[in-house]
Amino acid sequence: YNDNPAFDYYSMWAFQLYGVLWSEYFGNKYYPDYASQFMANFKPVKENYPYLFDRNGRMIMWGRSISYRYAAASPLPMMGFEHDPATNYGWMRRITSGTLLQFIQHPDFLKDSVPTLGFYGAFEPAVQSYSCRGSVYWGGKIFFALLVPKDNPFWTATENEGAWAGEMANRKVHNLFQKGSDILITDYPSIGASEIRAWCHVPILNAWEKFRGSENYNRLSYNSAFPWQADGENGEVAMNYVFKNAENQWEPLRLYTFKKYNDGIYYRDAVLETNDKIKLKLADLPLDHGILRVDMNVSTDTATVRLGHYALPQLSGPVTETTRIIKKQEVRIISNGQYQLAMIPLEGWDYMETIKTKGLHPQSENSTVINAVDAFTPGEQPTLYVTLMLWKKAGEVWKDSELMPVKKIIYMPDKQSVLIRMKDGKEKIIWFD
Repeated sequence: YNDNPAFDYYSMWAFQLYGVLWSEYFGNKYYPDYASQFMANFKPVKENYPYLFDRNGRMIMWGRSISYRYAAASPLPMMGFEHDPATNYGWMRRITSGTLLQFIQHPDFLKDSVPTLGFYGAFEPAVQSYSCRGSVYWGGKIFFALLVPKDNPFWTATENEGAWAGEMANRKVHNLFQKGSDILITDYPSIGASEIRAWCHVPILNAWEKFRGSENYNRLSYNSAFPWQADGENGEVAMNYVFKNAENQWEPLRLYTFKKYNDGIYYRDAVLETNDKIKLKLADLPLDHGILRVDMNVSTDTATVRLGHYALPQLSGPVTETTRIIKKQEVRIISNGQYQLAMIPLEGWDYMETIKTKGLHPQSENSTVINAVDAFTPGEQPTLYVTLMLWKKAGEVWKDSELMPVKKIIYMPDKQSVLIRMKDGKEKIIWFD
């Protein structure tokens, strides 16, 4: 269900949840045709939605009203009312348990014994104008699970890891594209993380609900291991592009148009809201342990542009930084003791910066992000930005082949395409048509 105009968790903690409850307690008896349709709409949920949670059942920070948190898992117990033997109820309960524990075990979840307005702790950039102190209790929707009878397979089945231990066990990256919503769900078994790529196309100038074009929706992707960081006034950005606009402010991309999903590549076009001469053609290629971005800057106006990796919060100690040179190519790596992030600008960028930020991250007051920077001037041909954004768990050693998996990049401007030849012999062609 579309949450006017984008997609988010309301599709699940409201529209899908209510349809099942209404059908179970009223519709099946008095309006069976309507109830049958609601349940038919609910049936595909098991085929895609569970993949949006990571291996431990943790949800992704994405969309508005994120302070409802574990309500995101509330439709999973409702599958018990379907009595479908093909459903892996042990996996559905594993996700539900994991999402709940993600927050109630977090030390910042409660303030004065009340859940905070934020994701883990209080986090103002994620709060909407309609939110209030009681909004957090919408998370209680997850306890509708207690309406499912105790002898239902949702409760009696043994918890398990579902697809993580099944179809994804021997895969390094798993993509699941959803036609209709044009959403791509990606799972990374190497770190047990899930990721989502969606789109928003919401101007915020003169808009009454500016949050619909904010960081809640406008990131290039959202990952369960790396909650989104808010943009800084000085151009600090995580997992998005920002441009210096005519008002001398850093403006992020928020007007996206989905183009296609083909051969494991997710395509979108984007235009800057305040200047329609600033345009990019975007292509995301999920890799075994990260993302290869192949983006074409087709702007006809000059602008300084920045692209950010995911950000890392400071946890038990300062975030560390290392730099490696592999065949004359600079590699920047940061680590917070839990995860490592590496950024490698292969084409188009002038330089990289590692930026320490304050008050922008939902997990910590202090955080660090790597940005690539370019002073763009239009030329005869568009500028190609090819960027590797990689990750590993902290303490794991990076091989040169992991940091530099790309062997050759062949840009064919006459065909609006780019050939990416990988060192493992595989090839990908990005078609910007």
